[in-house]
Amino acid sequence: RGPSPAPAFIRFGSWVGGDRDGNPNVTSSVTREAALIQSEHALRALEAACSRIGRALTVTERSAPPSADLRRALSAAAASHPALLTEIIARSPHEPYRSYLLYAAERLMATRTRNADLAYSSAEEFIADLRLVQSSLASSAARRQAYGELQHLIWQAETFGFHLASLEVRQHSRVHARALAELRAGGDLSPMTTEVLDTIRVIGWIQGRFGVEACHRYVISFTTSASDVAAVYELASFAFPDGDGPVLDVVPLFESGDDLAAAPSVLTGMLSIPEVVERLKANGRHLEVMLG
Repeated sequence: RGPSPAPAFIRFGSWVGGDRDGNPNVTSSVTREAALIQSEHALRALEAACSRIGRALTVTERSAPPSADLRRALSAAAASHPALLTEIIARSPHEPYRSYLLYAAERLMATRTRNADLAYSSAEEFIADLRLVQSSLASSAARRQAYGELQHLIWQAETFGFHLASLEVRQHSRVHARALAELRAGGDLSPMTTEVLDTIRVIGWIQGRFGVEACHRYVISFTTSASDVAAVYELASFAFPDGDGPVLDVVPLFESGDDLAAAPSVLTGMLSIPEVVERLKANGRHLEVMLG
């Protein structure tokens, strides 16, 4: 068995906990909780799979000598967490692949329980560990083990990350217009405007915790002009006056015949919004539109 030419090509998205258009019960705290629930499911599933595959991977260092990179990784793990590695290796003597995957499973649990000393910083770091084990197995003629269930786990980690599905936020363009009018006027803010700003701040928190892919699409219901798109970026500047706001892909939603007829001019107008231009440079010039 050899490496598959097929990459992980499916990604999941969700509006559950993010679609607040007309629903006052969907708040910034609900969106935050939805992201946490999704992550809990993803991390538990990855941890269970990693532990199961690790326990079954009983290839010995004699039959498949580990690569220099894997040896260094095991040494670094032992230096950072000596008690944990001693326990794992005692259960898996002379089985470096099993030991490292069981260590990775412990790190996934630490990520879920927020043990910062042991946790992974990102799904990409976990995937790098899996690929390290895979490349060592492949170079030691254990190709069946390298490209069997371990490859399935890599695909799962690439597909779901630590966030399970990309959470999409949705709000009505009129809400943004009213919030901007208040913010530009100064003075006390209504609960509605405060909630709009809190939602953008929560998007930033989700990205900081789980990565940009966890939540970056912001859908605008009843988009009628490019200014509706620009409004979201202006609101983000109010939510993060220091300029350190979240990455946002603002998605216009066209929901009537008239809106659809105006769509070409809206998209053309979007190309003059600086934040949209920057996103197009960063994402391979992909612009997303939604039809309702």
